[in-house]
Amino acid sequence: MVTKHVEKRLIPKIGHVKLKKINPRMLSQYYNELLKEGLTEEFIQYIHSIHKMASTPAVDWNYKKMIS
Repeated sequence: MVTKHVEKRLIPKIGHVKLKKINPRMLSQYYNELLKEGLTEEFIQYIHSIHKMASTPAVDWNYKKMIS
C-alpha cells in the first residue's frame, strides 16, 4: 500500500526535486494542494509520515551533503 501512495502522490509532485531542495515550505504547499483535492488531514499526515520515513535515513547518513 505504501508503494502505491508513493507512486501516486509523492513521486509526481516531489520526485524530480533533489533531496537538498525539499524544504518545509514546499511540503506545506504540497499538503495544502492535497487538502484542496479533498483528501483528509489524516491521509495527508500519512503521506507526510511516508516522506519522513524515506528522507530521515538520508539525512542521518549525511546523504544530503553527498548529493549536493
